[in-house]
Amino acid sequence: MKKCSRIISWIVLVSFLTSSTLLFSSHQNFPIREEEHEIILNLRKEFKYALKDSKKNAELIELVEGKYQSDPLTFPATILAYYGALIGLRAKHAFFPNEKLRYLIKSLQLMDEAVKKDDAELETHFLRFSSLHHMPSVLSIPRKRREDISRIIELLQKRDVAGMDPSFQLVIIDFMLQSMRLNKEQSETLGSMKKIISGQNQD
Repeated sequence: MKKCSRIISWIVLVSFLTSSTLLFSSHQNFPIREEEHEIILNLRKEFKYALKDSKKNAELIELVEGKYQSDPLTFPATILAYYGALIGLRAKHAFFPNEKLRYLIKSLQLMDEAVKKDDAELETHFLRFSSLHHMPSVLSIPRKRREDISRIIELLQKRDVAGMDPSFQLVIIDFMLQSMRLNKEQSETLGSMKKIISGQNQD
């Protein structure tokens, strides 16, 4: 029965993704201000707890919605990506299949929009990739995974990481390497970068 519900959910999702457009159409970039940077640091720190705790997940969603009056179009790209990932966790915590599907669809839309707002933001690509990593390889999901992998490696190589601390860069690299979704060249590149960043992190 569970398997049947899962199959039905994915059929509906496939139909939705092939026939509908994103709910959000504004692709304006929003500069990160100091206050927003503090919110990102808080989300980065607390997100791991939301993975297992539905109350923590709801608390972080309320934090973001309270700051930006519940309008995703006003969210800076990185905060929007976290918000999308948190909505995706609602799917994980939800009981009914239709609820899970509704949150999953919204999560994918939000994270796609976040990437469009700022394609040069490492954390935004990582949040989308880490979410897509756990989803079946249907329709555009494999392509988006590949795009995120390429951009993550490119941004790390350019050192274009917006002041992100080395320890979190290592978290990203370790996840990418453990995902088993990289080709040999990509794995070797990230492996080399891990050694460099690890050395900096010890200084």
